[in-house]
Amino acid sequence: MDLLATGTRVDLVLSNLLLSVVDGFTLFAHVKKHFPRVPFAFITAITDGKVREAAVRNGAGGCLLKPFTKQDFLALVRRTIGRPPRR
Repeated sequence: MDLLATGTRVDLVLSNLLLSVVDGFTLFAHVKKHFPRVPFAFITAITDGKVREAAVRNGAGGCLLKPFTKQDFLALVRRTIGRPPRR
């Protein structure tokens, strides 16, 4: 939140759902409200599909379940920032 407030250009916010200071959904709500053009995606170890579905339903670019492969990670990033997959 502090970095975004400085005006630093941010191309993507990639956050865990479980964080120490605020939870990922709180961070997501803040970014969505104050920086709506910044793409946002989650990474999580939470296996409850309803939690992951809620993230996407509320506007996140995706929610990747840990552990994941490099290919899955890159696909999430590309999908979230709107770039087509590389072949």
